Amino acid sequence: MPEKRDEITPLSRHVHLAWRWDTGSLQTQQLWPLSVTKSEYRRSYRWELNKPPYLALELLLAGELLAEIDGKSFVLKPGDLLLIPKPEKAVFRSGKGAFFRKSALLLQGTLLDAILTGFSLARAMVISLEVPAFVEQQFLLIGSLMEKKKPENIHLINGKIFELLSFLSEKNTLAPAFPDPLNRACRYLEMNPSDNILLPELALLSGCSVSTLQRYFRKYCRQTVYEYRRDLRLHLAQNLLKNTTLSIKEIAARIGYADQAYFSNDFKKHSRLSPQAWRRENSRSA
Repeated sequence: MPEKRDEITPLSRHVHLAWRWDTGSLQTQQLWPLSVTKSEYRRSYRWELNKPPYLALELLLAGELLAEIDGKSFVLKPGDLLLIPKPEKAVFRSGKGAFFRKSALLLQGTLLDAILTGFSLARAMVISLEVPAFVEQQFLLIGSLMEKKKPENIHLINGKIFELLSFLSEKNTLAPAFPDPLNRACRYLEMNPSDNILLPELALLSGCSVSTLQRYFRKYCRQTVYEYRRDLRLHLAQNLLKNTTLSIKEIAARIGYADQAYFSNDFKKHSRLSPQAWRRENSRSA
């Protein structure tokens, strides 16, 4: 578990939202909110995280917050959103006046790394928002849907997460602008890695022709559609090998491979080890 330490207990701390919902489904293992919180601090504050296995989106609403992420320093002003993808070490401190108010969304899942790479959000950064209230509303909406714990809300929550990450990607001036059909295709493949959808069907869902979709993948992703889906599946397989006791056959079936031998061959080409050997090596290094 990530370490949390307050050097000085805050005089006033109000957490209005702190929801968790573990549904146990495969879809929520792929991308899901760990928690949504809204907090206010009025005295000197320090918080340290060591190797947290999630993405943190920290939105400062008032005051000043200082952060050091893997040796890089950030000063947050109201309206700034700090994006922190799985740091080795993160330290937060209160700034001038020892007061701040913030909202936060923590995301986890086996496909998180691939999704952040696709949105060009795979590094710590500050995104200054002209209308921070919009992002705060998205946080709160996701939290309220989690609070209801209704299975029919799972797809809606996933959709809201993708909308939020897409919005932040657009606000990140260093991120490449992906065409909407490509974003729709990537999102479908990321959320349905076991679906052997045919290229014409994927193009239809994405709103473009097959040739246009193929051109977008080559230009922006530097991969074919098939290669993109294969790498998503194999990344998910690594997480399942590391974090579950599922058999190789079960993992192959879960990510869309009908043939275990074909899966093992693809996995070895991608990871330079067989699935069994990769699992053993990973267990020794854990």
